[in-house]
Amino acid sequence: MNNSNNVNLSRRKALLGTATGAAAVAAWHKPLVNAVVLPAHAQMTTMNNLQFFGTNVGASPTTKNGSSPLDLIITPAVAGMMVEQTYTIEVIQTDTEGQTFEIGVFEEMDRDGFGGVDIAQVVYRGPVSVGETKILPVTENPCGIMLKDFNVEIAQVNIMEGGMSNIVLNFPNRLEMVTVPEDNQPFPTAGCILVPLADSYYDPMASSDGGLGMQTRSSTLDFIIGSAHAQEGPATFGLLAERTGPNATTYTVSHLNRSGDVLRSAILDIDGTTENLLVIANACEEGEFEAIPAAIVAVDQSEMEIRVDFQGERGTQFFTIPAASGSLMAICIRDD
Repeated sequence: MNNSNNVNLSRRKALLGTATGAAAVAAWHKPLVNAVVLPAHAQMTTMNNLQFFGTNVGASPTTKNGSSPLDLIITPAVAGMMVEQTYTIEVIQTDTEGQTFEIGVFEEMDRDGFGGVDIAQVVYRGPVSVGETKILPVTENPCGIMLKDFNVEIAQVNIMEGGMSNIVLNFPNRLEMVTVPEDNQPFPTAGCILVPLADSYYDPMASSDGGLGMQTRSSTLDFIIGSAHAQEGPATFGLLAERTGPNATTYTVSHLNRSGDVLRSAILDIDGTTENLLVIANACEEGEFEAIPAAIVAVDQSEMEIRVDFQGERGTQFFTIPAASGSLMAICIRDD
């Protein structure tokens, strides 16, 4: 991250619900030393104008998911989504003994896929004395996201000769420890960076990720060819997601089954809420078809990922469809 808030707009997955495969949070132990560590010749002298600054400082880890400690700072509605998080930290000495410091923490959270907010930036700032645990108040929160306490403890101030001094901070509630080097740079200003989502995502032959191998048709023309000529492979389905209005966070998601004769639809929110896709067209007018639970689990400018919970042995499957426009229509095709 740099201080100009430039954003890499490449796709960032925002997996909602239970985040599987996310990095586990490293174990944290309270340090044995809560003190200022000084060389022997400096212990009787005062310290002035110590300043520490670090961008993307070595948190452990710096990328976390919302299923564990990051739940402390995310609203319950989105507590399960994966969030990439980095810190820029500024520490300035405010007394002559080197026991009290002003600490500023600039936190950047990549929350792509939630409400169109791609990057949410927050600043915490306040005085902290060596050895004490202090809650840093929020001073900037332009996205208006719900936040909980940010606890900070100064574990060590290491004064070294040759410009290698640093300060060690604990974030007890986040199970992290960071080391900030001696430096002095401009502190960034928080912003709320919005990335507009596409109005429509469409794939008439979307392939599922996972599930059993099933009959698929190789092109839209196959829908008028008998099943004897259809290829065998992963299941494919027609999927269309159309925004319900300008700047809306809901999409009308339509699902055309692999036979092309049953069309289901529902309005889904991009916050990962599961809704039932209900049958709106049964071209062959045969049989009864149950609703299928589905949810939007990731979205950015170029792609949308949809989870479909099929009934029976097919289980839960995921579909990634590109930003595009089109239409789906149920057609009754008989082999006889």
